[in-house]
Amino acid sequence: LLPESRAIKSTLFIMLCATSQSIVAQTCPKQFYSVPLPTHASTCHQFNDTLPASMSFYSTFKVEELEQFYRTSSVPFSTTQKHLGRYVFKAEKGNVRVIISKDGNGSQVDILVMK
Repeated sequence: LLPESRAIKSTLFIMLCATSQSIVAQTCPKQFYSVPLPTHASTCHQFNDTLPASMSFYSTFKVEELEQFYRTSSVPFSTTQKHLGRYVFKAEKGNVRVIISKDGNGSQVDILVMK
């Protein structure tokens, strides 16, 4: 597998492992740990209160619009890759990952904070 595929699969695996039996959408915060969320984020699901932690949310924005939001955010992402139609952002030392995927007329954003 390509490193990007492993990053996506690792993120999804950790999210599934950390999920409790009942997942309830929460009000979206302004940020998840140090990662900002756009003001229009909705249907937020936080999968763990301690690190490593993950969150998913839906956005009515297109993938490219969210890519621009995170590219200009306060998080110092060291790499950005487009893989299988998804944008994968990695912060320095791989401690934070943001994956943006198309979801219907909008996008899904998955955030993983390792430490």
